[in-house]
This record gives sequence, structure tokens and C-alpha cells, in this order.
Amino acid sequence: MSLLFDDFTTGSDGFSVPPVTVETHYQQGSTLGGVRSTTVNNSASPKGTPARLDIGGAGRLRLTLDAEQYARLEVTYGIRPDGTVADLGLNLREAGADRFRTTISRLDDGAVNFNMSIGTPTGYSSAGKNACVGQTDFLFSEFAGPAGQDFTHVSYIVFVFTVRGSMTLDSVETLSMALSTEIAWPNKVVDVSGIFDETAVNVLGEPDGAVFVVGPGRTATFADFRGQGYPSIVQLLARHHVIFGDSVTGNDCGNAADPVALADFIAFERNGSAPAPGGGWERCDFTFSDVAERVSVSWAEGEGVPRDPHILANGSIRGADYKRFFEVGGDGSSITDSEVISYLLITLPEVDTGNPGFTVTVTGRPPGETASFSPDVDAIGVLRRGT
Repeated sequence: MSLLFDDFTTGSDGFSVPPVTVETHYQQGSTLGGVRSTTVNNSASPKGTPARLDIGGAGRLRLTLDAEQYARLEVTYGIRPDGTVADLGLNLREAGADRFRTTISRLDDGAVNFNMSIGTPTGYSSAGKNACVGQTDFLFSEFAGPAGQDFTHVSYIVFVFTVRGSMTLDSVETLSMALSTEIAWPNKVVDVSGIFDETAVNVLGEPDGAVFVVGPGRTATFADFRGQGYPSIVQLLARHHVIFGDSVTGNDCGNAADPVALADFIAFERNGSAPAPGGGWERCDFTFSDVAERVSVSWAEGEGVPRDPHILANGSIRGADYKRFFEVGGDGSSITDSEVISYLLITLPEVDTGNPGFTVTVTGRPPGETASFSPDVDAIGVLRRGT
């Protein structure tokens, strides 16, 4: 479910701004709060070209610049012409919304620096990223500032675009993606390497902090994967949560799909106060089988180490975010807020992860190999594709 703030088909306007000039116009129409303001700062124009802003109709919002021209565009809702706050009184979290989404259909320079500020009676919170042509999401969990992330009463909203070359903005909306991830956790250990691997059962079920240390030569096979619903896994692996390793969410300005959208398998390990070299997991091998097909994936930590193409991302987040997302109860086997929790995302196009006979075998580094560490595995799970 979404709430459309503005698709720029109403509140028509058009104006040109000379070089090194700032100009603000107000438009009325069927937009958030009934009025929007648009401010254009034609900050750099080597050829002396005016910046042109047009709003309305099928063309939506169009900022026209030459190729070497820089401008700053602010689109504001909830601020009166005299500068006072009108107070939108808006609950952004209505119907479970958890993000903003903007749709940009044209960017001559390929990317735009995009920032947002949300004002509430307790202050403001901001977030920023580079956006590309297409849809760009700002998760509410990405915002930081005095207002925190309680957006149940919003007074004003400001969108800021710093751009070189022309841009067309089609729409701004909030969107609900809540409870959109299903992760299937193993419920059975079907094989272990020896009597000392009884702790393999710690990997069963959802994350709880209890681990299976996959030491040299140790191995365990897990089966009977059963699904459980969670908020979007993107909320856990949001860019601002990743403290080491690969960033896995947010528009990368290469128009490539996010690793989360491609992943079939996720694995978590506890890493104490620091990740392995490379920002995340320690050395181990995985074997995935759906009875008919079998795929082996090797992982080795380190900077610049060649990766198996099945590996989409390797990184780490904080224990506090991990515990909060999975609602780890009790003491979480003593996971601290600052502890490093590392993740791997793996794609498995050859294997049917939904097959009842699907299994995952985790194997530690070969005996005698001393250049690698041993992962303390907390949980492994199947991500349902498209969530």
C-alpha cells in the first residue's frame, strides 16, 4: 500500500533562474498539504545558461540544465511562504509504510545527490544517497537526527537534489514493504562429522546467539527448512547498518539488481569485536543439494581474494541491529550491542531451495590449514526469491 505525495501533474508552474541566483515559487494543487514550494539555486553555469523548472502535465517535474551546469533543487511540503511551519499532521507509518520511494525518469549526468529531511514537533531527521534513473527507496530506518524515526506526526518534508545536467522527477510516495521476507530455517541435523559436533543443533531455527563452531575438518548437514515471516531483510542490511564489507542495498547507480533481490541463501556468524579480513565471514565451504542437483560453494576470507560467483555479498552488522530485527530473546547467548555479526548472501539458480529434500552442508577449513579462522555459525536460512 502506498501514499502518493505528488506526481507533479497538478500545481503547474514554470520559471527560469539566472546564473548564481536562487528563486522560490509556490504551487497549489492536489499535493501533500495542498501546496508545495520549489527552490532552484542555479549555482554554477559556465555558459551563463538559466536553469529552467517546469511542473505539470505528462512531463511531471522537469529541471532543464546544460551539460556543465550545476543546480540545487529543493521541493518542500508543509512550509508557508513566510517561512513558518504549516504542520502537515501526517502519519507516515500509516498502513505499515516503511519507506519513501521516488521515481526519476531522466538524469543526463547519470546520478544525482539526493537528501531528505523530515520535520516533527520534536525536531528533524535526515538521510541521503546518490540516486539513479528509476526508483530510489529511503527506508525510514535510514534516517537519523533529533526526531529519531518516529514519523507518526510529521510537520514538514524537504527533498533536496544536487544535480549536473537535466533531470525529470515523476513521483514521490511512501510504500509499505512490511512483512515481505520469508526465511526458511533448518529444523533437522541429518549428518555430522563426529561425536564432538553435537553443537550443530545450535544452527537449527531462527537466530538465537547459540553457535556451531565449524573448525578444521568439521562438517554438518542441515535439512527440513521451514519458513517464517519477517519485515523486509533490506531493513536489517540497510546501508547505514553495514559496518564492514559489502553494502548490499540502495541504488548503486549501475542499474544492477540489489544482491538481496537475487539471494537464495543467507548465513550469519558471530565475530566478536572484529570481522575476518575482508569484512565478514571466515573460511568454510557450503554444499547445497535438492536431490537432483548439487552445488558446492567455497568461501575464503581476505581482501582481494577471488570469489565463487555464487557469493553475492559478504559483510557485517552490529549485534544491536541483529537482535532487534530477529527479536532475539533472553540474553541472546550474550550477544552485545557492539558485537560484530557477519553475513553471507548466496545465489543458487541451479538448485530448487523449496524442494522438501533440500539440504545444506557446512564444512570447515581443511585440517592443517592455519591461514584461516573458524566461523561461529549462529543461523543459516533460505530466502524466498522476490522478497
